[in-house]
Amino acid sequence: MADPSRHLGTDHLACASCGAPHHFDPGTKRDPFHHTWPVRCDACGTEVLAPPAAAAAAVAPRFAAAARPKRLYHGRGFAQAFRFAIEGPNDPAVRLHHGFRGADSPHAWVEVGAVAFDPEWQRFYDRDDYFRALGIVPVLAYTPEEAAYRFVAELTPGPWPEFFG
Repeated sequence: MADPSRHLGTDHLACASCGAPHHFDPGTKRDPFHHTWPVRCDACGTEVLAPPAAAAAAVAPRFAAAARPKRLYHGRGFAQAFRFAIEGPNDPAVRLHHGFRGADSPHAWVEVGAVAFDPEWQRFYDRDDYFRALGIVPVLAYTPEEAAYRFVAELTPGPWPEFFG
């Protein structure tokens, strides 16, 4: 399976096997936001982009209803994590997290107890398994209220200045 963290931008991906660039033309059937999964490399046929290989987690219907599982938001993880934390169910356990996927790829996700919500794939995973599968390194955590304050102060859903501090 391809490493979903290897990307060249929001509309370009590099194949993990052969390194060939893979371009998605918005509005076509090859658009990653509307494509059927997995997406395969045109050069060698291996998967270019696939969901994290982590154990799925069951969540309460109110959390599942806030996700958009039929959409992929590759490259828009910070915005979608923020959206889920703010617009999702009002629960004291919800935390928006900013950290890294692997050594140096900024990543955002939402945790509800032992469950991690992947904002790019709009899916719920066992938190520990998700961390292992993607090499997650947590840096900062925010309550939805803190995240809303940071959004107003910075006019962006993240990452915010203290992330790079």
